[in-house]
Amino acid sequence: MITRIARGRDGYVLHIDPELLAELGIDEGTPVSVRKEAGQIVVTPAYSEARQGVYRGRVEEVNQRFGLVRSQQRP
Repeated sequence: MITRIARGRDGYVLHIDPELLAELGIDEGTPVSVRKEAGQIVVTPAYSEARQGVYRGRVEEVNQRFGLVRSQQRP
C-alpha cells in the first residue's frame, strides 16, 4: 500500500486504507505504538501491561525449555 503523510492540526496524519485496519482489528480508537526500526516507521497496536506480562512469561517458558530466545521489547 502506498499512501501519503498529510499535515494535521497538531502534527502529521498517516492515511491508512480502512480494509487494512479492519483486517488487523484496528479502528479509530485503537491505541498504537509508533517506532523507528531499521530506517522504517513501524506502527503496531499498543499492548496492555497484562498482555505484556503474558508475552514475557511465555518467552521465559521457551527460554527454560529450549534455551535463550531474544525477547523483542513490546511497546
